Amino acid sequence: MSGKQWRTADELMGELEQRPEFVERQRERLLEREENRCRYAEAAAGLLVDLAAAGFVVETLAQLRQGGVGDRRAVPVLVKWLPRVSYLPLKRDVIATLASPWGRPTAAGPLVAEFRRVDPDEDTADSSVRWSIGDALERVADESVVEDLIAIATDVGQGRHRALVVAALGNMGKARDRVLPVLVALLDDEAVAPYAVMGIGKLRAHEARPMVEPFLDHREAWVRKEAKKALARLG
Repeated sequence: MSGKQWRTADELMGELEQRPEFVERQRERLLEREENRCRYAEAAAGLLVDLAAAGFVVETLAQLRQGGVGDRRAVPVLVKWLPRVSYLPLKRDVIATLASPWGRPTAAGPLVAEFRRVDPDEDTADSSVRWSIGDALERVADESVVEDLIAIATDVGQGRHRALVVAALGNMGKARDRVLPVLVALLDDEAVAPYAVMGIGKLRAHEARPMVEPFLDHREAWVRKEAKKALARLG
């Protein structure tokens, strides 16, 4: 053994708690957490009342997403509140809850409408509501909104925020002939090309293999990984 003294986690914490700057940071974090909890409760009050009236007595939407708690009866309530909510953590919570399995496919149309309603100038890269909606659409959208998804996916003004909508096109197997040419064309759009690769893989569109193969040499490791996964599906 060297002369280095090993300390337990409790001992290290004890030392930190003797430092005024650490104590102050902890106090600020606790205050911020409590403030956020209060803001969430205030913003969600009306929504939770409406959910209770529909038979769902919960304190947060995360509880509604637990297995066996929520079901499709909650969708109309969540859809009603989706455009009304301005507090971002709650907005994302509503979107995530609509992405529950019981939200498919009823929630797809309202989620598309909300995507279009978002002001791109206010939807920053690090807090993108459109990204959250795209994630939800990848889970609950079906062919009933395929034209809406294509319109969003090909709107270059949406930038990278439409990426998961592009990936969602890969779930449109019944509209394969409609969406495959769109995904192939998007391979030339640097903002969303990796997600077009994902979509092609999900469609198992083996005829697009030559267009996907160049992504095996992409500069980004995660894109190379997705290309490899897609090609494995293409056979």
